[in-house]
Amino acid sequence: MTSHDQNPAMIPWKSYVQYAALRSRQLLSQRKPAQPNEDDIPTAIDCRPHLVLHLPDGMIHFWLQNQQNWRIGRSKDCDIVLSDQCVSRYHAAIQLLEPGEFYLVDLNSYNGSFINERRVREISRLHSGDRLSFGQIELEFYDGTPQFFKNAAVTAEPTLQSSTPVAR
Repeated sequence: MTSHDQNPAMIPWKSYVQYAALRSRQLLSQRKPAQPNEDDIPTAIDCRPHLVLHLPDGMIHFWLQNQQNWRIGRSKDCDIVLSDQCVSRYHAAIQLLEPGEFYLVDLNSYNGSFINERRVREISRLHSGDRLSFGQIELEFYDGTPQFFKNAAVTAEPTLQSSTPVAR
């Protein structure tokens, strides 16, 4: 052993830092990391109820929380503003009638509202994975239940979030 190994207090500060860095690199190079088990990898899935608008460069999430009704349309005072000329100013509404029970209501829009390509003629219950169409815009509805996401593929896509969402 050298005198440096016996008494670190006697080593000049700069030499001690260099020695510590070298020693930590040696220890790290000897350690072989174990391959992670896919079941042990945590996934960051947000289970709040929301609508998703897919865009070429990402997604926009419209969070459905802190109120009972969300108006959808072109008007700036709607909760979810969709900038599409085929969407009425006040096109549709999503209503939370019971905890976890969301419904879609068409507000007598000119072009209609659709759930999974079926026109909404009366108040209709929404289920996770439903595709909602307003004009030329399609949104996906998720009620926030973790069971729906359990077998879903997790992808790393850029996400756009806004407190006043506008889809163009």
